[in-house]
Amino acid sequence: MMAFLQALTFTTPVALAGLLLLPVIWWLLRFTPPKPQTVKFPPLRLLLELVSNQEQPDKTPWWLMLLRLAIAALVILGVSHPFYAPGQTAAGTSAPLLIIVDDSWAAAKDWTLRRTMLNEIVAEARENDVTLTLATTAPSARETDIVARDADATLQQIAALEPKALGPDRAKLLARLKTGFAAATSLHVIWLSDGLDQASATTFAEGLASLAGGSAQVDAILPDAAALPLALAAPSAEGGQFKVHLLRSPSAGLREANIRAVAANGRSLADVRVEFAGNAAEAEAALDLPLELRNEVQRLEILGERNAAATYLFDDRWRRKTIA
Repeated sequence: MMAFLQALTFTTPVALAGLLLLPVIWWLLRFTPPKPQTVKFPPLRLLLELVSNQEQPDKTPWWLMLLRLAIAALVILGVSHPFYAPGQTAAGTSAPLLIIVDDSWAAAKDWTLRRTMLNEIVAEARENDVTLTLATTAPSARETDIVARDADATLQQIAALEPKALGPDRAKLLARLKTGFAAATSLHVIWLSDGLDQASATTFAEGLASLAGGSAQVDAILPDAAALPLALAAPSAEGGQFKVHLLRSPSAGLREANIRAVAANGRSLADVRVEFAGNAAEAEAALDLPLELRNEVQRLEILGERNAAATYLFDDRWRRKTIA
């Protein structure tokens, strides 16, 4: 039970202050107007002989009061956006903390939530006076040194992080980590994964566990299935149609998506719905456009998807020449 409570965190913890209002809500629900005064008025004696079939309690039943307070508490907890992430309990240990972030294209969809989680991990590590090291998996033209920093410096690193339009290079990072933590005797690793295997996730996790002489404790935080990204593969031209190809992780919850063809001036030319069959990782649909509109297509984009792979740009190869 304690482990569950330690792993429970809130995206909007300020909203929990609303729980302090529960006594006020209880008082308002319990409040009843003052008892009316009795005024003798002879004609009202006729009403005394009437028998009422309806009865109303003079105060709210205790079970109804408790139910209303419970509903109010649940609403407040819902507004605070709780989420369960077991890996975040790691900051409570005394071992040095290594935070690894997949800052690849696939992490862009819920990047705001990821940044919030990172800030909370660092805040907890600060309270426990834990040494912090932050590393990212996406390739960079200028690699930063993987060195221990204090909480303030780590928060500055997190503020500067943005997802890159690249896939992760976990093998390269793992080689650097093995060198950097060769002398470590204990280590706790929190890996904020983008949720995609990328043909390297299992090997990378095993490599992380081998750090610090094999004594490293590894916690991987994975996104929900609904947060896994969609991607566009290269379309194909068949006759007078475009065949659009949509990719997803087989574990993703999304079953369908809309793809839009957009002109260079931002004008929408056509939309097509693509549906996945079962647990298929790929789906396709035909986009039929007249030749004039087809030559105007500048890009395809997945509606509602925020990542670099959700857009495919066209060049002159896709434009058919007309002969007068």
